[in-house]
Amino acid sequence: MTFSKRARTLLCGALLSGMPLSAQATVIVRQLDEVREGWSGSVSAAFEETVATTQKQSYDGSFSVVHKNHTQEWRSFASVAYGEVNDVEDEDEQMLHVRHVQHEAFGDWRWETFAQTEKDAFAELGQRDILGGGVSRWLSRDKSWRVLALLGAMREREDHSSDRAQDRSETRASLSLQGKYSSPYGWTLDGVSYWQPNANGEAADRRVTAELALSFPLSKRLMFTSGYSYRYNGRPFVGVGRENRKLTSGLNFTF
Repeated sequence: MTFSKRARTLLCGALLSGMPLSAQATVIVRQLDEVREGWSGSVSAAFEETVATTQKQSYDGSFSVVHKNHTQEWRSFASVAYGEVNDVEDEDEQMLHVRHVQHEAFGDWRWETFAQTEKDAFAELGQRDILGGGVSRWLSRDKSWRVLALLGAMREREDHSSDRAQDRSETRASLSLQGKYSSPYGWTLDGVSYWQPNANGEAADRRVTAELALSFPLSKRLMFTSGYSYRYNGRPFVGVGRENRKLTSGLNFTF
């Protein structure tokens, strides 16, 4: 399917507009890279240290493993993050996500099911467990542009790290638009935008996420990546902020 210049402009606008409008969104995975049949994967690592009036340290790591055949994909994603500002912890989170994709389940539409578990000490999140599914479709898959839309629903359970009275279970819609531009000079720009409202119709209880990443090749398998994420949680636990912004840079190795 071709993607018009106007549609591409609208896509970039949608991804970027989510950033100032929209901490703890869920099911943030990237599915845009072309994967070969059989097993493949990647690992990423980032480190940041600033020593000035404010002393900051940040560590991030992630990996993905994919198995693909002609009709199906099995994907797994995991990430860890830890950060300190002036020796006070401001981030400590872990996430594990597994997903199955059935190609051409309904013509051009794919069927996806997923499960995820995560922890976030800074957000007072002792554990969040998610089970969901939905449909996805490629809007563009040419050499320059890859665009994927996902429409689904999920059931989530959140446990507060210390106050059981704040534990809750919710059903949410999960709508996502992912886009990636590959330059003929080798660099790539990709973005993910998620909107996840509560299915009970409460407008304020929504999660919105936008992420952008710019990557430059250092070798055939090694990339330097710099990214920005902006997350909004309309109903966090008591005492936790609604917004979270983050800048990262690091290396990504594919295998």
